[in-house]
Amino acid sequence: MIEGTHYVLNTGTREKRIAIADCYNVQAVDLATSERKYADWTVITTAAVTPQRDLLIVKVRRERMEGPDVKQMIWEEFREFKPAFVAIERNGAGQPIVQDLIREGLPVRPVYQHRDKITRAQGPAARYMGGTIYHLEGEPAWGVQMESELIAFPNGTNDDVVDTLSELSEHIQSQHALFHDYNPKMH
Repeated sequence: MIEGTHYVLNTGTREKRIAIADCYNVQAVDLATSERKYADWTVITTAAVTPQRDLLIVKVRRERMEGPDVKQMIWEEFREFKPAFVAIERNGAGQPIVQDLIREGLPVRPVYQHRDKITRAQGPAARYMGGTIYHLEGEPAWGVQMESELIAFPNGTNDDVVDTLSELSEHIQSQHALFHDYNPKMH
């Protein structure tokens, strides 16, 4: 929940108030470049990273579209949330889109997948179990879709949101290991 200039995070036993200004936003994109009815979704997940390295899922945008339209959607989400970076898988269909976005000046963090989805999903699973991923209360429709996908994984029809949460969790872990108190707003 947002109250004025603070996120209010419900831990189950108490509320934590975090100043929005103390957080920075990050985005992860799982690309799909087809509008076919049963194609995967392109998903952009935006999260606020708190000073304690908690993730607050701020928005999940999920659409089926062709490659050229995906770039426009990524730029729209970037302009709305001004993330420190946008993590995009560079394997396969993502390669030319990543190259174009970098040339256009988007702060892309290319991601090279070298592990299977279930192994990658261990990061967000551990964060959920540890109570360090939060969802906004009163989430719009995307919240219901996201939670349904998370509950169904790995046997569900879709895993696009899981992929983006894996990228975001990996970022938090790698930044913590490298910089401990890294916050791009401070640099």
